[in-house]
Amino acid sequence: DQSPTYCQDDQIDGTMGTEGRICSIEPDAPNSCDLLCCNRGYQSHIEEVN
Repeated sequence: DQSPTYCQDDQIDGTMGTEGRICSIEPDAPNSCDLLCCNRGYQSHIEEVN
């Protein structure tokens, strides 16, 4: 069996997709933006927390 794509949400399989998730700019991170964004592109911003 082929692994399902987790990029898009799929209510039948119960997956939520990756859109809107926080990702890491580090390319080797398991949650890297390149992996999680599934070639959709992404916008980055810096958030200052006090």
